[in-house]
Amino acid sequence: MSDRCSRIFLATAAAILLVSPGAPAAVAADCRTDCRTGGPEVRIAACTQILQSNPSDFNALANRGVGFRTGEYDRAVADFNQARRLDPKDVAALSLERGMAYAGSGDSQTAITDLSEALRRDSSLVQACLGGRSLTKRSDSTTFPWPI
Repeated sequence: MSDRCSRIFLATAAAILLVSPGAPAAVAADCRTDCRTGGPEVRIAACTQILQSNPSDFNALANRGVGFRTGEYDRAVADFNQARRLDPKDVAALSLERGMAYAGSGDSQTAITDLSEALRRDSSLVQACLGGRSLTKRSDSTTFPWPI
């Protein structure tokens, strides 16, 4: 594997264990940081690494979905759906992310449904409102339920 997280795990695991018993936690923290803030490829690889040891890690699923949202829309939606099943209280943010994935895939109607749900649950999600605005301009048959 070529991403930073995997290289750290594979290339230095033995040396780290010999040098410092606390170092594996630092490697895991780097992986978690990459999962949360890395570019799409790094984020996907790091989050997948985390999910291999804990398939129910909500944050890793949601963050990997964000990584997939740059082109692998079906995989993004699948990760957001799984994260939603794990933690239904965070529906607003997950609806926003899933709506953006649907928008990227060209499914404007489903995107607007999700973006509308995001706004309904958390009106401070301005990004959802702006996403809805651009979708209504692209699709004549779709309307957004709030004045835009």
